[in-house]
Amino acid sequence: MIHMGFSGAVAFFLVRVFKVVSPVKMTLEIYATCVIPISAFFASSLWFGNTAYLHISVAFIQMLKALMPVATFIMAVLCGTDKPRCDVFLNMVLVSVGVVVSSYGEIHFNVVGTVYQVTGIFAEALRLVLTQVLLQKKGLTLNPITSLYYIAPCRYTDLIPLAFCLPKEKQW
Repeated sequence: MIHMGFSGAVAFFLVRVFKVVSPVKMTLEIYATCVIPISAFFASSLWFGNTAYLHISVAFIQMLKALMPVATFIMAVLCGTDKPRCDVFLNMVLVSVGVVVSSYGEIHFNVVGTVYQVTGIFAEALRLVLTQVLLQKKGLTLNPITSLYYIAPCRYTDLIPLAFCLPKEKQW
């Protein structure tokens, strides 16, 4: 949350005060249909990923994160931004088998934590694909500074409720 607040403030100064880059014409309709869903999937990705730490080990989470290219490929095919190709499919199967083999025998395996982590991975993959689909469909080309200018404030407000979702003994 602090990161998004700081990034939004810096982006505001770079766009509005110092005029390093010019802002993009952003309508309320584009903001509501593009930026808010992207921010919501970002927040859900953070929530699921961070909740997984309560149930499974850091080493196991790192092994599961190797599924990110697989999840991104699946979401890209489902959203129509990529075509299913046999060579890419075989690579994804190889990565998935590698994750299963490296995860086999996990001493502290927990189904709930694994589901949280995999859900977070798929939420992040969907966020990446939605960023590409929604913004390109609207004809917007955002550089990194204008992306932060428009998306960081929404991400900040999406993360406020998540700060209170941890159990009381896990909160700061």
